[in-house]
Amino acid sequence: MAPQTTAQLLVVYDLRDPDAWQAAHRHRNYWGKTHTHVHYLEENVVVLTFRPAPDSRWQAWEQKRSEWILGELEQSEAA
Repeated sequence: MAPQTTAQLLVVYDLRDPDAWQAAHRHRNYWGKTHTHVHYLEENVVVLTFRPAPDSRWQAWEQKRSEWILGELEQSEAA
């Protein structure tokens, strides 16, 4: 059985919202700038692509970081 790989995670942020701006920076720091690509869609809209590390030993840690990011996003939507 081949090892399971962590999939890319894409998140869209509307930077007109100060909370979204802070969340984007926080989430990029959670994941690590080396494995995060920033895509600007418009002046105030950015997409962060969180890519898995090439070394599969990071999978458990990446799973935890994705849980942090998705958990924060769910909480902000519920508020």
